[in-house]
Amino acid sequence: MRLLTLIIISLITGVIAAQPSYNYQKRFQVKSGHVEYKLTGQVTGKKSLWFDDFGSKYREEIITEEVYKTRKTTEVVKNHSLSVFDGTYYYNVNMATMEGTKLHKDAVPDFSVLGSGLNDSEMEQLGEGLLSAFGGKVEKKSETVMGRSCDVTNMMGATVHVYKGVTLKSYAKIGGTENLEEAVSFDENISVSASNFQVPATAKIEDVSGDVSGNDGFYDDREEGEDFEFPAGVDFDRFKLESERIRRAKGYVFAMHDASDGQYSSMWTKGDKNSVGIIVTSLQNNDIWSETLAGKNTESFSKNGFPMLFQSGTFFDEEDDNAVPGSILMVEMKSKDAVVMITATPQKSKEELIDLFNQFKF
Repeated sequence: MRLLTLIIISLITGVIAAQPSYNYQKRFQVKSGHVEYKLTGQVTGKKSLWFDDFGSKYREEIITEEVYKTRKTTEVVKNHSLSVFDGTYYYNVNMATMEGTKLHKDAVPDFSVLGSGLNDSEMEQLGEGLLSAFGGKVEKKSETVMGRSCDVTNMMGATVHVYKGVTLKSYAKIGGTENLEEAVSFDENISVSASNFQVPATAKIEDVSGDVSGNDGFYDDREEGEDFEFPAGVDFDRFKLESERIRRAKGYVFAMHDASDGQYSSMWTKGDKNSVGIIVTSLQNNDIWSETLAGKNTESFSKNGFPMLFQSGTFFDEEDDNAVPGSILMVEMKSKDAVVMITATPQKSKEELIDLFNQFKF
């Protein structure tokens, strides 16, 4: 029951992050802070939270007791756990046994990029849709906790009060079980020592990055990836800015952007099957790009001095095992050390994809 309560509260706080008052690239909207919590209900104890750089580094230590009663026995379960993110690794340590794990940030998907291309109005629609899907609702700045105006979200038997991304109070009643977690002190925008984001030197830590990523050669792959070159003449911030400008002009409603493995990428969507993907790689990584597309439907030509390839046909959709009609345009930009690939589903004509390419001002 305690696990279910935690899952529900975590779900609510995750959904709250899709609200327009927040900067979605930051965990919190407070630069640094220290919060002490009191836990009451079936689970009693305390929690301490430290964070810096808007949550890009954080430390959470929890000490609790949970009582289980039957007709004949009473069992008390004690827990002392530590969670730390130092900017590179996520650590989880059992402070009773001094054993734990660490997970490299690159071994798990970065879901923050899902909202990186949305403006306030679009993000609000996404957040409202998620809340509605779970029967929840949020009231903006409707109640005060510790003198701070909080957004209050009610969903699935839980109520969560959040101030600038920081949860100050959460209450959940699931069945006959009640739990309350409430801040008793909160210092914000303070100096936080770097030692807070270190795990005890005596802790025995196992690296599980390869296990979680599903890739036993996780670190080998990373070493290989370090040799990748990003396009020398294309700036990622400019690429993302241009992608957003064109995406909105074309009426696509959702986007995500990424810069990894030596390439920049954007994905736009409009409905279930209407999407555009843009990938920009360095010519140094893709010097045989002209051999990427093969088949009778591939056309090779030049336009405005740029060598291009165009292909239309069907793409395999791994999610539902269906073939989806689509088209691809590849363009070499030698002066920028870049190859641009634009994919679209459903199919777009060669002229439409060339028009998309021409709108980018790299």
